Amino acid sequence: MFEKAEALAPNDIHVLSDLGTIYQQTGRYDEALAKFGRVVELDPSQLGAVLHMGIIYRYRKGDDAKALEMFKKVLEGMPDPRLAEMARREIAKIEGGGAGNP
Repeated sequence: MFEKAEALAPNDIHVLSDLGTIYQQTGRYDEALAKFGRVVELDPSQLGAVLHMGIIYRYRKGDDAKALEMFKKVLEGMPDPRLAEMARREIAKIEGGGAGNP
């Protein structure tokens, strides 16, 4: 359904974000990254999409450097307090060498 919605509205950030979330939840991580990346390309203020990208890079791709870049980007964007706290926690895990689950 969301793929059909995307065909009708390819630049709708809500459709793209929801599709990215569905892909993330179903293990289609590269596709999720592409959708979240498109969301941020269309609207850089969509820091939730950036946070999702960081989570995928950290926990599904094993790329802590890229994850750290994403989490720091969230903080640079003046996020709402909940997103900021999540990003700070993830940064602390990476910089402290800690593992864990999202």
